[in-house]
Amino acid sequence: MKVLLCTPYVGLSLANPGGIAIWARNIENYYNSLNSDVELEIFPMDRKHESGDLTLIPRLWYGIKEYFPTVNRFRRHIKRHRYDVIHICSSAQIGLVRDLLIVNIARTEHIPVVVHFHFGRMPELFKVRNWEYKLIRTVVKRATKAVVMDRKSLETLTDHNYTNAVNLPNPLSDKILTQIRTIQNGFTIEREKRKLLYAGHVIPTKGVYELIEACAQIPDIKLLVIGEYLEDIKKKLVDLAVAKSGSSNWLEFTGPVKHERVIQEMMNSAIFVLPTYTEGFPNVILECMASGCPIITTPVGAIPDMLQFDSSQACGACVDVKDVQGLKNTIERQLNNYDSALLMAEKAKQRVIDNYSMPSVWKQLVSIWNMACNCS
Repeated sequence: MKVLLCTPYVGLSLANPGGIAIWARNIENYYNSLNSDVELEIFPMDRKHESGDLTLIPRLWYGIKEYFPTVNRFRRHIKRHRYDVIHICSSAQIGLVRDLLIVNIARTEHIPVVVHFHFGRMPELFKVRNWEYKLIRTVVKRATKAVVMDRKSLETLTDHNYTNAVNLPNPLSDKILTQIRTIQNGFTIEREKRKLLYAGHVIPTKGVYELIEACAQIPDIKLLVIGEYLEDIKKKLVDLAVAKSGSSNWLEFTGPVKHERVIQEMMNSAIFVLPTYTEGFPNVILECMASGCPIITTPVGAIPDMLQFDSSQACGACVDVKDVQGLKNTIERQLNNYDSALLMAEKAKQRVIDNYSMPSVWKQLVSIWNMACNCS
């Protein structure tokens, strides 16, 4: 079976690839380690400009400027090469126009198409019914298989009578497990009991303002913030820390660091906190689960599936989006009942191995490709 994987691959920068690019690299690296009947080829669909924060008209302009050459390149490519399945990785938004054009070209060539939605906003979009919702409906209808990353998105599509929808979790890279084993073999890990960790883009939609405000009300803690930031946002966060607590000595920004450092911090911090507004299937949560670090986060995207908040096997603590008081209370409760927090972290670690390992996810992915071929 010959598969063409159409995906952002390099990312907007080599130092900071996007989530889909990370997923594609993880899949490719695992494929290269196998002796597989599948023949996998990458078709890069990277952008030169980030358009997510622009208004609609500029985003359309960048779409015309960047997406249509990609579509033409795709058309020429499949005229020269034959594939059994086309797999398109999509972050939706304006990119859905490109996705729809590629789906239609593939269908013209009688090639099954899998469209893989790497976001967790499907339920919300089917409620607001905006232009993005209309494009998604068309793409799903035209695709052979529509892949989503979380249970709620799958239920949304099946409730609207889309029988071609399937769920596929993101995998944890084998490289991360190797890094964790290497760190564990190097020295004895001792968690700093009052140290909190945030890792990710330092932007408002990740809940960083709520995190600073909540932490400012908790005595004798340290918050380490790892990730890219704009100086203006950093200044506002430091000012907020001073205004709420009288000092910012408890707050540290590292900026971007090597990934090995991120994993090491996960392994010696007391709690990882991600009060994000929206997510797809965040790799940082998978990595934190594997590191055995207690987690506090929000019930968005695939996170409830990953951490099983509402079950006896809960693997992390849940707080509502934008709930500063709830976030403060949850942090304090986890710090004061740390044995319970560590127990959930151990469950999370086992859940990663059982459900999100590369062999497990690869097997599901190949099954989806086979199903698409059988539908043609």
